[in-house]
Amino acid sequence: MNKFFAIVMALAVGAGVYSSLYLLDLESAPFTYGLAILFAVPAAGILTYQAIADVDRQLMRRCAKWLWSAVLGCLSLAPLGMLFDHEGWAVFHSWGLGHGSFIVALPILTVMWSILIGKMWRMVYHERAIGQSRR
Repeated sequence: MNKFFAIVMALAVGAGVYSSLYLLDLESAPFTYGLAILFAVPAAGILTYQAIADVDRQLMRRCAKWLWSAVLGCLSLAPLGMLFDHEGWAVFHSWGLGHGSFIVALPILTVMWSILIGKMWRMVYHERAIGQSRR
């Protein structure tokens, strides 16, 4: 792939990400969904660029795993807040998450989702390897 085409595609993906975030009206969205959208739109742009730019598949897989882990971590904030609200526990209840404790919870949830996604990918590729060796 020539360098000019890669630069043009990067600019196109960047413009698409910017326009998507601008048009999404994040002010009216609930906090966790707004945060997830804020991660998901650039993640889709990065993965699209990597696919166009013919990036190494291992790097692309690792990048996709962490980006989707961040999105799922953001979406996991809502059930975490509901659980803490229901049980009457402190710190991670919905008010606390909205006022700053998401900074502690988000990395923990992201790492947990990354481990889970990694285990699922290993199981899928292990099953493929077993299925191909039997043929």
